[in-house]
Amino acid sequence: MQPFQRAHVIAVKGVPAGFACVALQPFKYMPEDVDLIVSEFFLVHGHRGTGTARRALELMIERYPGRWYLGAIHDNLKAIHFWRKTLPSVGARDIRERPIDGDIVWEFSVRT
Repeated sequence: MQPFQRAHVIAVKGVPAGFACVALQPFKYMPEDVDLIVSEFFLVHGHRGTGTARRALELMIERYPGRWYLGAIHDNLKAIHFWRKTLPSVGARDIRERPIDGDIVWEFSVRT
């Protein structure tokens, strides 16, 4: 039970294809200077590269404007490429990418 997390099923034509979890302040596993964190984002292999993940992200940031934080494990090159390509194209602003403990994190803003 995580009262500050919101879980979302990513579906294609009514069939589950993945999930995303967004955490809100005061979720204890996030920096204090952001409003939201992508704590989980997963899409099954058959739906990757189809635009489904991009659309899911668009819907998430429409629903939760504010200051965001997300991270990718350093050797997950596909995820890193996805976030680098997709964040600017879905309305993320003031994007800052940096390494932390060998992984990659992004901070960005989404306005209403």
